Amino acid sequence: MLRLDAASLLNQQGTVSAGTDLTAKVSGDLNNAGLLYAGRHQQLTVGGLLNNSGSIASVNNTHITAGKVTSSGLLGAGVKADGSLGTAGDLTINADGVLQASGQNLAAGSATLTGSSVDLSGSQTGAANIAITATTGDVQTNKAVISASNLLAIT
Repeated sequence: MLRLDAASLLNQQGTVSAGTDLTAKVSGDLNNAGLLYAGRHQQLTVGGLLNNSGSIASVNNTHITAGKVTSSGLLGAGVKADGSLGTAGDLTINADGVLQASGQNLAAGSATLTGSSVDLSGSQTGAANIAITATTGDVQTNKAVISASNLLAIT
């Protein structure tokens, strides 16, 4: 298990990996251009902006809570070390502000994406079940590919 507690975290093309669980609590901003990977579960709690142009993934569940999320990279759950999807793993992203994820948002199980507004424009978003919720604003999916093999709910 790897636990990180920091005022801010900057990962520029590095690898932060845990054989089992990865837990990070960042009171400010987390900027990731590298790899944050957990061999089991990953939980990120970010007080400010989570800015991701790299990969944030786990073999099982990935849970992200942040003030705001901007991602052009991979946000994944159920992702094997070779990058392929396994058979289980839920992706949960809760942003108090805007959730903007234009990269790959993938889960082997369910994906729950929540923000004041949610912009998935240009993304590849896929899971068995997908729930997208904008609490006060709009959900935007311009030029996105959103694929749910079971249930897709947008509110």
